[in-house]
Parts: sequence; C-alpha cells; structure tokens
Amino acid sequence: MADQAAYPPLNQLLGHDENARLLILNADDAGMCHAVNTAVLDVLEAGLVKSTTVMVPAPWFIEMVHLLRERTEFHYGIHLTVTSEWDNLRWGPITDRDKVTSLLDEEGYFHHSEHVLFDHADPDEIAAEFRAQIERALALGLRPTHVDSHMGGYHWDERFFQSAKALAHEFGLTMRIGYAPRRDQLRAAGWIVPDRLVWDSYDVPINDREMYYKETFRRLSPGVTEVLIHPGRPGDELSAACGETAVHREFDWRFFTDPQTASFLESEGIVCIGYDQLQTLQQKQVGNAT
Repeated sequence: MADQAAYPPLNQLLGHDENARLLILNADDAGMCHAVNTAVLDVLEAGLVKSTTVMVPAPWFIEMVHLLRERTEFHYGIHLTVTSEWDNLRWGPITDRDKVTSLLDEEGYFHHSEHVLFDHADPDEIAAEFRAQIERALALGLRPTHVDSHMGGYHWDERFFQSAKALAHEFGLTMRIGYAPRRDQLRAAGWIVPDRLVWDSYDVPINDREMYYKETFRRLSPGVTEVLIHPGRPGDELSAACGETAVHREFDWRFFTDPQTASFLESEGIVCIGYDQLQTLQQKQVGNAT
C-alpha cells in the first residue's frame, strides 16, 4: 500500500493552499424517478452541489438525459448500477438478459442487496453490464466526469472494482473511492480521486440530520472530501418508491437548496467543487494513470 505522503496533496494540485478544505457534494441516484430528477436539478441550480451521478438502467434515466443535455453547465458521472433495492420500483440490466443471468433475481430484476449480488454475480457479466451502461450514456450524448457505484457495487469486491477501474481508464473518467488502500494505490499511479468519502446518511434520524451535516462539515480535514447526498422532491411518487426513507431525501433537497447552508459552508471556509475538476486534472496526466 502506498503511503499517502508519497503523492502530492490533492488540494494543492487543484490550485489551493495546503490547508484548503474542498468539498464535493454528489447527488446520487439521478434517473431513479421524476421526484429525484427534479430535486437533483434543484440542488445543482442552487450551486453548492456541483456533481450528480446518473443511473442508466433506472426508469427515469431518459428524462435526466434530456435535462442534462439542455443544461451543459452541469457535471455528472455514471452511477454504475447492478442492484435494485426497492420493492415496487425495480430495474434490470442494459445488457441482454440472457447474457447476464447471474445478475438477475427471481423477478427478473437486479438483486435487491449488494450482499446477494456478491454471492451470485459472475465477474464477467458485471464487467459487461458496467460497459453497457457507460456506452449507453455516451451514445445518448452524455459526457460523464467519473464513475461511482450504486449501493457500493464495486467497492466491496476486488473483481468488480478492477472492471470499473479498467473502464474508467478506457473512457477517461475518474472514480469514487471508498476504501483508503485503493485510494492510495490509485493516487500513487497518477489517478485523481478524492482523499476521503463520507457515505450516505440514511441511518441518521431525521431530527438529527442538520446537526449531522454541519458537524461533518466542521470536522473536514484539509484536502478533498466527497459527501454523498440523496435529494428528492416530496410527494406521492417519492413516498411510494422510498417508503419511510423518503423524508431523508426530502431533507437533503431542502437543506442543499437553502441559502443558509451556503452561508454556513462559507463561514467555515469550505470550497465546493465538482468531479469535473478532478477529471480535468487527471486527463492532464493521463499518461501516468494506470
């Protein structure tokens, strides 16, 4: 494992001083449903959130494609998706189903959980589906900055991670990384990936979410930290899809469109950036990224 000191600090590579605290707020799950799509657009327009990631297999993906093609100032990645967690809102592969049977449950959709996925999925079929999702997005005119992983699909299995890494390299994308040893290996090899990742906050009670976010931001270390958020506009659609967790998505929508949140981050000296800046820097040294 490479020592973190063996590569230059990312905040300085991005043109900031050594104590700068840079924050990527990434709105996950674009394409899931209309309520999520419109909420993602709202948080991007509000300005703090500068990245989102799109679920290519999801039922409202094409709406998000149209929105993003119209709003070229927004930046986005591919939310590589090989699980389908909800009971009544499901999705399956882009690849021909008869070619990726290990990715399917008894209802013909992706497995509900990542744990079942890891037990059943053929790595070659995962690689084929990851490729199909990226190529589908590109064919529809999207120009992604990075890949990340719905429900940690490539984070916890080395075979799946290597497939995602190879595709990211092939298509000139950077990556979300949630495991420090991999981060260090990638940075030492010339990749530009965040210093740390703060996972989603679904387990945080609704009444504690504001405090949770503010304390997370206050405690940010120098460098680049990514924090996942899941905005959704309130309504019957979101409630039917997400059940009791809909209120968490509604909170994220309100909190990250609230000018007071922007004022709080400014008072903390935190600078919000997007994955596009990481991709641009990585492409400048693409010959060193392996």
